Amino acid sequence: MSMIKLVFIPFLLWCALGSASSVNQFFEAHDKTHNCNELVRLDGKALIANSYKELAKTGEEILKNPSLTEKEKAKLHVRLSSIYCYLGKYEKAKDHALEGKEIAKEASLQKLLARNTSLLSASYRGLAIEASTPEEMRTLFDLAKQTGEEALEIANQILDHPYLKAKVLSVVATAYSDDPQADTRKAIEYFQKALPFFEENSPDQHRTLIRIARAQLRLKEYNRAWKTLSPLFSRPLVKRIRIQLDIVCAEICMKENNMQQAMIYAKNALSRAEKMNLTADVKLLRGWLVEIEEKRSKKIT
Repeated sequence: MSMIKLVFIPFLLWCALGSASSVNQFFEAHDKTHNCNELVRLDGKALIANSYKELAKTGEEILKNPSLTEKEKAKLHVRLSSIYCYLGKYEKAKDHALEGKEIAKEASLQKLLARNTSLLSASYRGLAIEASTPEEMRTLFDLAKQTGEEALEIANQILDHPYLKAKVLSVVATAYSDDPQADTRKAIEYFQKALPFFEENSPDQHRTLIRIARAQLRLKEYNRAWKTLSPLFSRPLVKRIRIQLDIVCAEICMKENNMQQAMIYAKNALSRAEKMNLTADVKLLRGWLVEIEEKRSKKIT
């Protein structure tokens, strides 16, 4: 049985909802949820670190408090937009990023302006992937790239925060990487620029390696993609990143027509995604498993 570290946070929402203390504790809980597999205790009840829905609900309640400062509001919108992106609820992510962007702009909060703008780009990208028509997809991918470049322009003016620039570079790169009509090598260039700013063996480094491999996959450079991913197989990964790794491995195997191994990766990813309520990933993986099974059946017959 795996060891689960308990982190106790004195977070009494009914007494201090919206206070500076509860806001900061929410940010702390978000960061633990986002980056590790710990058990976080909020509002007197256990909150598994992957329970983004509960965390979003808490953040929405705090956001209603009229005593929040503009900086706290803009920062809350960053966190909530990030959570909704992870949940695959891109419309909600977009709404929070738009509101946070306006607040940060009016209050001249440049770092939060860059973060909200980059999350707006991520939201457009997610909506583009889910678009029902080619025209809608094209419009949304263009918005994702334009908004991402806007965020990068803001981040470039903030000289004392290279990590922020790296995060924004990753968002812009992902917009190019996921767009079927974009320059994939430009995406790889942006990812590689971001990589040195991330701590060794950190979740950010792991995500970036996976994204580079996904871009190489698009270029049909399968051997390079496996080489990029190879350091990750022996490292402890947070659950969300493990899902991303399994997804890209499944896709490479599908392209290489290795359906047996593709099914193993896809099933592993689906099991984890269902537990984390990652609706977009669950939908994608269920579709892949149907496709994989059909191809396996044809191969057998």
